[in-house]
Amino acid sequence: MLKTMGQDFPFLSLLGMLILLGLVLPLVTSWLISKNMKSVSGMIGHKMVIGWLGIIVHELSHALVALIFGHHIEKISLLQAADINGTLGYVQHTWNPKSFYQQIGNFFIGLAPILGVLGSIYGVTLWLWPALLNGQWIILSWPALLGWIYLVITLLFGIDLSSSDWAGMRAGLTVYLIALFLVTLILYWGMHVSVGTVWENLGQKMTWLCAGLASASAVLRAVVKLMMKK
Repeated sequence: MLKTMGQDFPFLSLLGMLILLGLVLPLVTSWLISKNMKSVSGMIGHKMVIGWLGIIVHELSHALVALIFGHHIEKISLLQAADINGTLGYVQHTWNPKSFYQQIGNFFIGLAPILGVLGSIYGVTLWLWPALLNGQWIILSWPALLGWIYLVITLLFGIDLSSSDWAGMRAGLTVYLIALFLVTLILYWGMHVSVGTVWENLGQKMTWLCAGLASASAVLRAVVKLMMKK
């Protein structure tokens, strides 16, 4: 079906694939993980103690992407005691609303924690369980296994996107869609890239990765819920 659509409607198929991979899949994954991690936080409490590393990575990701897109960071707190709104960290930044580039940045700044947490989980796995990255379920020593489980869990808390994160993404959504359209034009007319090529080289990996992260958060939610009943 994908091959047929790519032949009959090559440009529209490529545009649809980029919107799916660059917008729909990340947003749906973010929403699912955020929902699961909020539920876990509500059941066990003490999020700062359990998810401290994820919170730090969350805020650092916002700050780094904000700098990349030329935003000015006014104030930052990587980890703090929860305030009246339950805020455990924040990044306050300003941007030029007339700048196309900085407006696009709002979308990626809101989505940044997923990228930051994903990179951190990869790094932790490369450090403690490198064979897993090659699909090999080699048994680890107990200290390494427990360390890997703890670090992955605390990092997953970093994908708990706040209302301000979602608001930031919405602020840059229109401009981001325009950018995706322009990228499609470049790939299709300038580089002759097909929808099949994008799917084989990027789409499949992204789909499995997002599915894995969402599934991990769902499993964690189910395990915690089961433990709370005992």
